[in-house]
Amino acid sequence: MSNFLVLLGDFYHPADRVGSFLAPLLEEAPVRLTVLTDPAAFPWDTLDEWDGLLIARDALLAEDGRRTDRLWCPPERQSRLSAFVQEGGGLLAVHSGIAQYPAGEAYRRLTKGVFTHHPPGALPLTVHPLNLRHPVMDGVGEWTTEDELYCVQRDPDAPEPLAELVSSEHGSSPAVWAHEAGRGRVCVLTPGHTEATWTHPSMRRLLYNALSWTARTSRIQEE
Repeated sequence: MSNFLVLLGDFYHPADRVGSFLAPLLEEAPVRLTVLTDPAAFPWDTLDEWDGLLIARDALLAEDGRRTDRLWCPPERQSRLSAFVQEGGGLLAVHSGIAQYPAGEAYRRLTKGVFTHHPPGALPLTVHPLNLRHPVMDGVGEWTTEDELYCVQRDPDAPEPLAELVSSEHGSSPAVWAHEAGRGRVCVLTPGHTEATWTHPSMRRLLYNALSWTARTSRIQEE
């Protein structure tokens, strides 16, 4: 079984809250998940011992209850992450895993997109599939939840979205995309602020599919 390191916890998404949403998924996940909440303990020197990473935190460190402008993953560390993926590692970025990462730097080049803003609060949203042929979307139909409508800026070379978030009031925004990066694979899921989303069977299926695909353990082939 592949081993993935999960990094959780930022100012707006506390590790204890997100960790409680993730906990019920650990036993059934298609890969072995080890949760880390302290970015200072990130295993830079032994990164090659892992098969993949699930990043569900933004780029900025908090200190004394306040957000700072310091990155948990400065540029030289981002280059190490990029090399990890290019050499065959998997990367799954969930929700704030694409927030506050600077343009032009290695992590942003991996995810090919960044969070820009969201309308206030959790909204009634539809997650609408756009490409059911991709393994990440296997068995995932249209579903509804209440979550933040994450609006994103995607790079010109970003792949076509596999699904979108749709709000009757605020329009739509890409929700899922996935691509190859060297010998590795990257997938982005933008939903993930609320318990309603994390515990939804379709979100669970998306997460499991994305983990399998980025770990290259998926039995479902792309057409």
